[in-house]
Amino acid sequence: MSWLTPWGLLGLVSVPVVVALSLWRWRRREVSVSSLLLWRQVAAAWHDAPKARRRRRLDPLVALRVAVALVLTAALCGLVWVHVGSSSRRVVLVIDRSASMAAKRPDGGSRWEACRADLLALLRRVGTSGRVEVVGVPGDSVGGLTPDAAAEALGWLVPQDAPLARRELVAVATRAARLAPGALVVVATDDAELPGLPAGVHVVAGGGAADNRGIVALAARQRHDGTHEVLVAVANAATRAATAEVVLLGDGKELGRQRLAVAARGRGQAVFKAALGSVAVLDARVEADDALAADNRAWLARRTRPLRVAWVGENSYALRRALAVQAGVAVVEAVGDSVPPDADLVVCYRAAPPAIGKAPIVAVAPRTAVGGLRVTGEVEAGAVSVTARHDPLMTAVALDGVRVGPVPRIGPPEGFETLARAGTVPLVGRWREGDTTVVYVGIDPARSNWSLTPSFPIFWANVVASVAGGAGSGMFVSAHPGDLCRVGAAGARVRGPEGQDFETETGVFRPQRVGLYRAQSKGGGAHSVAVSLLSEEETMAVGSQVGLLPGVLAGTADGVRAASALRLSGWLAALGLVLVAVHGWAMRGGRRI
Repeated sequence: MSWLTPWGLLGLVSVPVVVALSLWRWRRREVSVSSLLLWRQVAAAWHDAPKARRRRRLDPLVALRVAVALVLTAALCGLVWVHVGSSSRRVVLVIDRSASMAAKRPDGGSRWEACRADLLALLRRVGTSGRVEVVGVPGDSVGGLTPDAAAEALGWLVPQDAPLARRELVAVATRAARLAPGALVVVATDDAELPGLPAGVHVVAGGGAADNRGIVALAARQRHDGTHEVLVAVANAATRAATAEVVLLGDGKELGRQRLAVAARGRGQAVFKAALGSVAVLDARVEADDALAADNRAWLARRTRPLRVAWVGENSYALRRALAVQAGVAVVEAVGDSVPPDADLVVCYRAAPPAIGKAPIVAVAPRTAVGGLRVTGEVEAGAVSVTARHDPLMTAVALDGVRVGPVPRIGPPEGFETLARAGTVPLVGRWREGDTTVVYVGIDPARSNWSLTPSFPIFWANVVASVAGGAGSGMFVSAHPGDLCRVGAAGARVRGPEGQDFETETGVFRPQRVGLYRAQSKGGGAHSVAVSLLSEEETMAVGSQVGLLPGVLAGTADGVRAASALRLSGWLAALGLVLVAVHGWAMRGGRRI
């Protein structure tokens, strides 16, 4: 048994009221009689009677009234009968495989281990005829599994080092609920707060607040005198201030060490000045024994060739200048309807790309559709504001006071993430077309004063660094887990951070773990590929307070059973009406309170 609305227990106040009214009915009353002779005999007989016969008998009508009060109170509470037997329904498990799921809980286990224990308990209640689909995010989905096969799949499923936006998890769960109507959709994550999750989708939350300090930004900039400044930003996910020992190494040799004091739920920065010379790899470390190891190190590797930006559409001096002034960036023209196959980034100004390939795309003030994004004219823009200040694209980008003029009226595609808006109109956003990242910029440099503000070159530096994987020759860059990394021609071999070797069929690979990869082309050239988490959202998620005990559930396990339980409220209400009718029938002789 379980209660859906415990506040209904307030109805129990009616029970003592009914009893009090009955006692008031039994109160002594003064009655005028002609003689006390016979009353004295009755009183004497009562005094000599056994105590058992003196006991006042329970009035059946009072018991009936109390029963009516109890039944109606149970109906108000939403009493349900939970059936713990097996079920043969379809189940869809949406698994959060982001880096924070590997964080240690206060009980010593990881967040994923806590979620997996709850999911295994759920699978044991699914009948043998039931079918289970397991969807990893990020990752692939496997459907048509028996409960035993699904339990085995959960055994080898482990978190990746990739960052994951909560909106992506909500989008996958929403799509699963839409494609499988009537199925039980369960999301396993470390964050019980998932805004936009459809009704009926349940959540297994395996989080627990823990101390964590991680590197969330790492960048190197060359100074006018030939030396470099290396910025290391550290976030503190704990609810109390902490110190962080930050160490910077170049090709394995220590270049500097600083101790940072980082505020609770805040971030601090360490800036190192060094002559890097021929250093090929920068390695930043936070010396801490905390809940998550993936964000304690970050790497930057020197690019071996210029970053090529393919230009599509009309000319824009301000925009081309913002790209070309960045060291190691080469802007090349797209010829006709073809984009150079070795382009690292495609920038489209007032135009759509000829095709969506592997290179990321930035569409600036488009006038036609770009992938799933529709353009239906123009609209006057309101006040400009940044909605995702911690996103790598919008870091240090201030759009206050920017006059943007008319902007495209767009129909956002599925999975569109708004990073800045003008009133209610999306101004900067991002989504994925298959494996390709597409960035939408609605501000036209020729019709606004944005190119005259400091935020303009900062934004395009962020585009090069975060979307295209960093700047070119003389610059140090790092990819994120899950990004497509180009390592040369087809057949290039890559050695992972744990020593595993594999061959790339097309000259690109998608790393799933942070670390330093070594790529070897068939021609004999070798270079390093740095892969770092660098996600403030994942680092800060480790400090989120979701629960401290194993099996913390929000809508699953017992909640799942309650959702399919037999609700007794209607039956209890009907029983109450029957008892009221019986009470009326018993009172037909004129008895009343």
